[in-house]
Amino acid sequence: MIQTSLWPLQQAIFQRLSTDAAVMAIATGVHDAVEDGLVHPYITIGAPTTDPLATKNTFKEEVSVVIHAWSTYSGKKEAQEMLNTIMQAIGKGLSIEGPFKLLSVSYPSLQVIDDIDPRIKHGLASFTFTIKNI
Repeated sequence: MIQTSLWPLQQAIFQRLSTDAAVMAIATGVHDAVEDGLVHPYITIGAPTTDPLATKNTFKEEVSVVIHAWSTYSGKKEAQEMLNTIMQAIGKGLSIEGPFKLLSVSYPSLQVIDDIDPRIKHGLASFTFTIKNI
């Protein structure tokens, strides 16, 4: 039976980031969404997109996920350090529950932008995960 890995992948990303000592030393938490009252700096897991890669015998999907770093540091340094720490944590590997096998993780595209709120620096780490149904 073909299934999507969206939720198991998000759980694996959350588990990896929220239990990584280096990530938690630089961020106040890892969240599913930006909510009122969150204390900077923090990380959120963005909305995923998927592209199916199906053959007669296998089903794989490429899942793109943007992980967001939010900082009120006056420059971009803290957001850049957060992105580096996120990249290192994801590079340690993920354990995805269910009938899935993680085949590869792309080197992320990284960017730090000025948010609409001029006090906030917004870091973006865009990963692509290739996952196979087993």
